[in-house]
Amino acid sequence: MLKPGTRFVILEFATPRFAPLRALYLFYFRHILPAVVRMVSKHRDAYTYLPESVLAFPEPEALARRFAAAGFPRRELRALTGGICAVHHGTR
Repeated sequence: MLKPGTRFVILEFATPRFAPLRALYLFYFRHILPAVVRMVSKHRDAYTYLPESVLAFPEPEALARRFAAAGFPRRELRALTGGICAVHHGTR
C-alpha cells in the first residue's frame, strides 16, 4: 500500500495508434527483432516474450482507468515516441 501523497510511475512499451507506424512497429517486433536476436544471441528465444508481453499489457487508456480504480485521483498519461512507449504516473 502506498502512503498518501506518494507518486507511482510506470514506463511501458505500447503499440502506436497511428496505423502506418503501428504496422511498422509490429512488423519490427514480430520479425526483425527476433531475427537479429537469433543472429547475436545463444538464446534463440530470448526476446520472443517481449512482443507478446507488450501486446498483452493493457492499452494506455485502459491502464489509466485502472489507476483511477486503484484510488489515484490525480493521474497523467504521456505517450512518447509516437506512442511506442508511455509514462503513467499517479498520486494518491
